[in-house]
Amino acid sequence: DAYERHRRNLQLVGLNDQGKRWILKNPSHMTALDALMTVYPDALVVYTHRDPVTCIASSCSLSAETTAGHSSTYVGGVIGHTQLSLWSRAFHAFHDARTRYPAEQFADVAFSDLRSDPLGVTRGIYEQFGLDWSPSVEAAISALDAEAKHGSAAPKHDYRLKDYGLSEAQVREAFDR
Repeated sequence: DAYERHRRNLQLVGLNDQGKRWILKNPSHMTALDALMTVYPDALVVYTHRDPVTCIASSCSLSAETTAGHSSTYVGGVIGHTQLSLWSRAFHAFHDARTRYPAEQFADVAFSDLRSDPLGVTRGIYEQFGLDWSPSVEAAISALDAEAKHGSAAPKHDYRLKDYGLSEAQVREAFDR
């Protein structure tokens, strides 16, 4: 199983830091919450709520950037419809699976709140999960925030749904619950 292998890899990578908590920041985990929770039954999941219109446009742009020059068919509308299908299915799969696990294992965060107050939101997550907040955690979050806003990790691309053959109505319908 992929998540069993994933766990073994993390154990190997973290051999010298066995007490350290891992943060798995990858939206693809939405597609396999049951598998993730089977292998990591004590996982704490932070779900970031972001406007699906912006999210899909961003995902399309990222996909276009990473495949530029490598394909003449995976462009425009193909990217749009592929990304919309992928992420709307992941969204519904996650929300369907989430009901099978204790609510205490999940924290819900608005993306806009995380962007405007990363320290406050992160502190709230720590409090909700009963994790220890420390000056070193605060310093690390502050450094990550500074890098995300002004460093090499700062977003640099513009995106519009219409560039990928999608409309706001299509996206909202695909994510409707």
